[in-house]
Amino acid sequence: MIGLNLKFREYIYLFFGQKNQSEVQQTITFSPTIDFDSCDFTEKELRFLTYLIESKINNWQNSVEELYDIIIPTSTGKQNDRLIRNNFIKSLNLKLFLIYGVKEGIVRLGLAEDRRRKYFLLDNELINLGIATDIDRKANQLLLD
Repeated sequence: MIGLNLKFREYIYLFFGQKNQSEVQQTITFSPTIDFDSCDFTEKELRFLTYLIESKINNWQNSVEELYDIIIPTSTGKQNDRLIRNNFIKSLNLKLFLIYGVKEGIVRLGLAEDRRRKYFLLDNELINLGIATDIDRKANQLLLD
């Protein structure tokens, strides 16, 4: 009976449609930002970011093997290494998101000649927001400690 009543269908559509539109209009999202020094970067993360920044500024393609050597100096098995690398990148992207508000600060892309091989890029927005000066300051601070 309800399915045959066309006015009832229109009423339900109007009721739920207006409710969803009002919820969307009231939802405001802000990019979270925290102080750079409040994030506890490890030495590996700082070296990884420094290498990505240098490759971005000098406009050369980074070596995946060198980046992997920074993350995992000694191999613990192919599958385990892959998990450690993925978790490392996720953790670092989360820290960069909390500091700068950029969702994908580090992007992993496939090479043009072989899609299975990957390389990493740093988002231009991070360079514009001054990540290079923050990393240099943090690295110098760690050297002094």
